[in-house]
Amino acid sequence: MDSFSYVSDIAQRLKEFFNFLDMKFKQVQRVHQLTRVEIEAYLSELNMMGIKPSTITGRISILEGLFSTLLRLEWDDVPSKILIYSEDYPKIPRAKPRFIDEFVLEQLNSHLDKLPEYIATMTMIVQECGMRISELCTLKKGCLLEDKDGDFFLKYYQWKMKKEHIVPISKEVALLIKVREDKVSEEFPDSEYLFPRKDGSPLKQETFRGELNKLAYEQNIVDKSGEIYRFHAHAFRHTVGTRMINNGMPQHIVQKFLGHESPEMTSRYAHIFDETLKNEFTKF
Repeated sequence: MDSFSYVSDIAQRLKEFFNFLDMKFKQVQRVHQLTRVEIEAYLSELNMMGIKPSTITGRISILEGLFSTLLRLEWDDVPSKILIYSEDYPKIPRAKPRFIDEFVLEQLNSHLDKLPEYIATMTMIVQECGMRISELCTLKKGCLLEDKDGDFFLKYYQWKMKKEHIVPISKEVALLIKVREDKVSEEFPDSEYLFPRKDGSPLKQETFRGELNKLAYEQNIVDKSGEIYRFHAHAFRHTVGTRMINNGMPQHIVQKFLGHESPEMTSRYAHIFDETLKNEFTKF
């Protein structure tokens, strides 16, 4: 996340809140004059705007952050009572996993040869490992490990969890990585990354997404409704998790493979295909 745009967004949301106060509660001139009356009126205003629960949660969180920061810094102009309650936060519907349908993946994989070599390799890796796009773009030389049995593992850094993660990979994907590493070592000897830009820095996430969506447009990769499919890099992660669960892999193993810290993080990938449900019902 870009720190400047993040701070700019917070400033904009606070400006909206204080503009609301100026319109509805002109008598409130200082932060310490705020009461639950003004807060509840603002929450009501947000709800009437018809914006998403997640957006409302963000607005409330910014306000709560402001009040707690003022209190921590021991400013004089700070509310004397707690103004934001836990029940003020709306319940956010559980997000459904946005996995990529096999119908789309088959089309994608049939056209991999039309992608730039490095994008095709990245696509094969992410389909097998389900890593985040930030982790894929920052893969480093030497990320491939081999055990005494000749099996391969991929080592990469999980930025979100701030830790290294190791997952098993197929020999086919391991070979692709070896070929890629040899090529990069020759063309970009000073870069530590497996997928560097010309200046040696890691590939931009937008480049990966852009190449996939360009391919979808040029090769008419469509969903089941016939619409051109728009690829979102994180959907590959959803797809791997969903496929594992659907194939009967225990959730705690999926959790370990994806590097989740809690079962709750993994459970959102546990989308069972209708065909699997039908088969299990038939067995029953």
